[in-house]
Amino acid sequence: LPVRVVQVVRDPWDNIATMARRAPRRSLAHHVDTYFALAGTVDAVRQEVPPERFHALRHEDLVANPSAALAGLCGFLGVPVEPAHLAACAAVVFPAPRRTRDMLDWPADVRSAVIERAARHPWLDAYRVAEGAP
Repeated sequence: LPVRVVQVVRDPWDNIATMARRAPRRSLAHHVDTYFALAGTVDAVRQEVPPERFHALRHEDLVANPSAALAGLCGFLGVPVEPAHLAACAAVVFPAPRRTRDMLDWPADVRSAVIERAARHPWLDAYRVAEGAP
């Protein structure tokens, strides 16, 4: 079967913060390590999958224009675009990305680690991780 891969990309600060909030018994550094281990897996998959079979969908693009983002995803998957379906999906998308990063205290060493490690993943470049640091 022709496999297609969809990666939903979100700001790493918010991803890590959400992970930490869902598993508060683990250290923030642990969640940073987990996030970047997963990022390494994404990089490995990207190397193995032909570009025409890999689709990255930025969370912020979905929130900003759900219908367009979902129509693009449908096109990638070869699924017919149904306007009523797009409208129904768009209606349940949050009006703005949640900034869970603002709900945590970020020690300087953890902030530095996120900035340094994010720089190794070009698909995070759009987030200007250093500028978005909490």
